[in-house]
Amino acid sequence: MPDSPSPTTIAATPCCRSTRSTAPSRISAKRSGSTASSRSPTANRGLAWQSKKALDRALADLNRAVDLAPTDLNARLRRGNVWRDLRRFDKAIADYGEVTKMAPDDARGWRNRGALYLYANEVDRGLADYDQAIRLDPSDAFSYNNRGQGRMLKGDKDGAIADFRKALELRPGLASAQNALKSAGAE
Repeated sequence: MPDSPSPTTIAATPCCRSTRSTAPSRISAKRSGSTASSRSPTANRGLAWQSKKALDRALADLNRAVDLAPTDLNARLRRGNVWRDLRRFDKAIADYGEVTKMAPDDARGWRNRGALYLYANEVDRGLADYDQAIRLDPSDAFSYNNRGQGRMLKGDKDGAIADFRKALELRPGLASAQNALKSAGAE
């Protein structure tokens, strides 16, 4: 995908971070209808397999966890992350889409799906997801940084620079935002 962000840029995105967040600005587990960690031992084992890069085993456990508890938000997020790691972006996007339906006030599904849309060069869809993620969690530097990447792809240099600067305000030293500002000629 010549005009889309590189996998290296996407690797720095929130979708690649753990779905378990301790940041106080995140939507609480109670509001999103899930628990901070999955109630399912099968889903937790899937996460352990994922951390060991045993993705086929992780996927099997997470498929089972979602089958047993279709409303387990974290199991579905984790499964989306495994699909992403397997480079099955269509499946990951579908899982993240389900998360946005299950918990529309939880930024994780929006930003995870937004990153994959940008990677797939579906920039308008990625920007829309990042707009929503930022509305829900305005303290997430990665969402601003990634929306800035999307804005650059659309030719909105001023909007991108504003997003990169906001990302650095929220997370000083964020290398991807610093590099993007340099590339844009606006250090």
